[in-house]
Amino acid sequence: MIRYGGQVINIPKVAAQDTTLTVSKGEDGRTTFPVPSGTCIDIHVPGLHHNRTPNTFYHEDKFL
Repeated sequence: MIRYGGQVINIPKVAAQDTTLTVSKGEDGRTTFPVPSGTCIDIHVPGLHHNRTPNTFYHEDKFL
């Protein structure tokens, strides 16, 4: 049960350089936005483990 509801919720990070981040918007497509150097970013750990459709593997979302 710990793996399903783990203790770590967010992993804080800081962007080391200017970059862009592309996120999926479900069936509507993707959105890309700039991330300037020094921006604080939280990685949402539970979101990494829960896919929108668990029986389908979206390789384009996992590998760039």
